[in-house]
Amino acid sequence: MLRIQVSSSDLQSVGYDATTCTLEIKFHSRGIYQYFKVTESIYKGLMAISS
Repeated sequence: MLRIQVSSSDLQSVGYDATTCTLEIKFHSRGIYQYFKVTESIYKGLMAISS
């Protein structure tokens, strides 16, 4: 999954697979987490947050 680098104190990158509705978040200090059954609107909302 391709992740996009984000400017955040806690998150390093975020990726989303619309086919499987999987959100993947890489944290600076806690590894990579995958979240399933995430709608595209939730992903877009997350990416729209300024912090």
